[in-house]
Amino acid sequence: MFVFELVQNKNNSSKRNKGASLNEFPKDFCVLDLETTGLNPTYDEIIEIGMLKVRDNKITDSFTSLVRPETVYIEDDDDGNIVGEYYIDDFIIELTGITNEMLAQAPTLKEISKEVFEFIGRDVIVGHNINFDINFLYDFMAANFNNELNNDYWDLMKLSRRILKGIDRHRLIDLADYFGYTFTGHRALNDCQATFDIMAKLKAYAVEHDIEYTVLPSGKAMNLKNLETTEANIDPENYFYNKSICFTGKLEHFTRKEAAQICVNLGAKCENSVTKHTNLLVLGGFDSISNVKDNKSSKLKKAEKLILSGQDLEIMDEKLFLDTLHDL
Repeated sequence: MFVFELVQNKNNSSKRNKGASLNEFPKDFCVLDLETTGLNPTYDEIIEIGMLKVRDNKITDSFTSLVRPETVYIEDDDDGNIVGEYYIDDFIIELTGITNEMLAQAPTLKEISKEVFEFIGRDVIVGHNINFDINFLYDFMAANFNNELNNDYWDLMKLSRRILKGIDRHRLIDLADYFGYTFTGHRALNDCQATFDIMAKLKAYAVEHDIEYTVLPSGKAMNLKNLETTEANIDPENYFYNKSICFTGKLEHFTRKEAAQICVNLGAKCENSVTKHTNLLVLGGFDSISNVKDNKSSKLKKAEKLILSGQDLEIMDEKLFLDTLHDL
């Protein structure tokens, strides 16, 4: 059981000291899924948490709660008069079905943090694209408890790319379609249940087809400091392979050209703008960009519209981009 003491100092380190990314299917674990106001833990906040506790591959307990964000946005008219307040914008409402009215009655993350982190305990954390969810909780724990969420973790998306070589996309909905599984996405506990069920189906598929998934694919190690203009030894199963990628905002760890070169060396194509062909948008920071309002660039706004129209397009912040590179 975790015991936390709330502290005032904030951990501002840009490197997260997270646990290890596992390849073996665990038997005892905690399935985690979050819904958030956006994709960047620096600016955005959690609006829903779902968790399942699993022992010997059986669900023994569950937890779910809406979460009221700390940030309240003010909406004003052309004359500067306040006409409303909101936590989430129309994009998130349409995507999740969660409304501002629902969040107004919910507890804050601080109010339920003890329950949340005691539920997780020291379990292996399981989820789909789980780095995204861990990053939000990691930063919250670092900021409020001067502590680290360094549990080991297991990623359904990562393992599906190793095991299912017959499909191009590995979103949760793609895996559900592949296995004939029906669920309603973008609600935390529903996504946890889908992740748990599809995880079992993926393991059964690997066993049935005698697929080796625990060993990293062979190939030349990628050195971010000494990249060469070459496409030799590209692993076609890596996350970035054959994606059309666009960048927006100011990157902290790379120039945009360096980040693009990394992606090209992994078999991706890079674009100057978001189009109907874009598969991935990588977000930098917007603090120093004067023409960006509400932390949303024109590329991000266009990407959100394309997602709502049904385009197969993913968005990740720079830290998740780094985590995904390191997990290859």
